[in-house]
Amino acid sequence: MIHFRRIRLLLIITAIGIIATVVIIAILTERRQLIIKSDHKSQMHQTAAVSLKEVAYSTVNKENFKEWDLQARTAQYYKNEKRVVLEDVVVNLYRPDGSVYHLRGEKGEYNTETKDIAMSGSIYGNLPDNTTVQAESFYYDNAHRIIKTDSLVRIQRNGLRLEGVGMIVELDKEKLTLLGKVKASGNK
Repeated sequence: MIHFRRIRLLLIITAIGIIATVVIIAILTERRQLIIKSDHKSQMHQTAAVSLKEVAYSTVNKENFKEWDLQARTAQYYKNEKRVVLEDVVVNLYRPDGSVYHLRGEKGEYNTETKDIAMSGSIYGNLPDNTTVQAESFYYDNAHRIIKTDSLVRIQRNGLRLEGVGMIVELDKEKLTLLGKVKASGNK
């Protein structure tokens, strides 16, 4: 009888330990946003909660500093997915010193929860120092104020041309990094 009580007590303590471990791991594990890419055909079957034309939207931070604004020819809001699908998109990203990064693309998607913006389709950008950037896609991470892409990037400034695959622009540090297959041409 005592032997069964010890085994039962040992099993209960083990079960509590396992449950506590799972709960601690769940609390400490960083939650990452799940991004599901969808093609245009699947979007046609979904119904937007709201469809708008000629839209403009902007956001400010806690210090009431305007961080970015966007304009689009059309916008379709999908409430359950917390996203807005945009066409003919212009995004302006503001720096504290007053300089502005202008990005223009054919399509975009705005996450209403994270305030992140994804753009695709012949992206053209103007940076504050008269640098131009071209790519097929950009992703703006609002929380970290970073622009990134995995696509081919073409950068041009004062006769110097750079090309590479993948790029990260840290807006707060005003730092641009090409990630791979970098080629330079022209004269400085």
